[in-house]
Amino acid sequence: MSATGEQKLDALWRRGRDFLGCPHAILGGAMSWLSDRHLVSAISNAGGFGVIACGS
Repeated sequence: MSATGEQKLDALWRRGRDFLGCPHAILGGAMSWLSDRHLVSAISNAGGFGVIACGS
């Protein structure tokens, strides 16, 4: 029995959540011109994984 596209996508999302240790498998990229404390805080508070850039 093969997995449907939806089952495969669910497995990928679950793997991302497990890897990041957060409720949503969304990683905010570290963009030095945009990734300030406000953006990182908003992403993290929404359940994603916010990343602050070194140059910020």
